[in-house]
This record gives sequence, C-alpha cells and structure tokens, in this order.
Amino acid sequence: MQPIDAIGIILLGTSTWTILVYLLVIFSLFIERKHSKNAFYTIYMVGSVADILSLLNDFVVYCSLTGFLQLKIADYAWTVRISHMIIWGTRFSQLLTVILISANRLTAIYSLLRHALIWSKRMERICAFIQIFSIFAYGSLINYVLDPTWSKSDLGGAVMKVPKMN
Repeated sequence: MQPIDAIGIILLGTSTWTILVYLLVIFSLFIERKHSKNAFYTIYMVGSVADILSLLNDFVVYCSLTGFLQLKIADYAWTVRISHMIIWGTRFSQLLTVILISANRLTAIYSLLRHALIWSKRMERICAFIQIFSIFAYGSLINYVLDPTWSKSDLGGAVMKVPKMN
C-alpha cells in the first residue's frame, strides 16, 4: 500500500464517521424541534445540509478519481461542474452560516429585547433561502469563471484542471 492510499483511506474513514455523527446530531435536533423553534436552529440545520453535501461530495469525488469502490463518474464532463459547484458553493454557504449564527447570538446577548423582533419567522426563511441559494449561485459563478475539467493524473486516476489558470 502506497502512503497516498493510506491517506485516502484515512480521509474516507474520517468523512464517513463525520457524516454519521452529523446525521445523528441533525436527527436529535429534529426530534427535539418543538423545543428549538427559533432562528438559531433553523440557520444551524440549513448549514448542516451544506456541510453534509460537502462531505458527501468529497467522498464520491475521491472514490471516483481513485477508482475506490469502483465509482467511475469522473469520465463525464458534467460531474466536474457539479462537484465544483458543491465545493465552492458549500464553502460560501458555510461562511454565511457562521456569519448568521454569530449575528444571531450577538443580538441574543446584546439586544435581548429586540432579538425576537429581529429574528422573526420571516427572517428565518430569508436566511435559509440565502444559505441554500448561495450554494447554487456562488458555485455556478465559480464554474463559469474557472471552467474546470477532468484530466488524467500521472499518479493514476484523474484530477480537476482549471484551464484558465494554466
């Protein structure tokens, strides 16, 4: 076994474990949703969807590029676009999640009387929409700008190439 294979197996194991734990956390929040109907939990749950989507994308792309589990989706041009959209879009959505949760907690601490007014149901829906929409909007923008493609690697498998950067 090559060192790169060991690293890949460790990364896959870590991703799998993280996905399972994350799903348990989301499940427990879903079970207790009647006690947690506020903006913080809505923002957190939508951010969790972006995190899980990112982890699943990493798992599938690694398996495809290395041939692990016999996945061969790297042969199609559209897969690099979807993968790139998920990679960049979820990163941006995760950034927004952190900003929104920070703003929510800041208003809960420093403006307790206005907190419920600021973080209304309408604001929750707007935040959730922005978080989800940012995955597709930012990911599509990056796809348009970078125009990524698959390229065969000298080490075996395939890698993403960005022609506009070479």
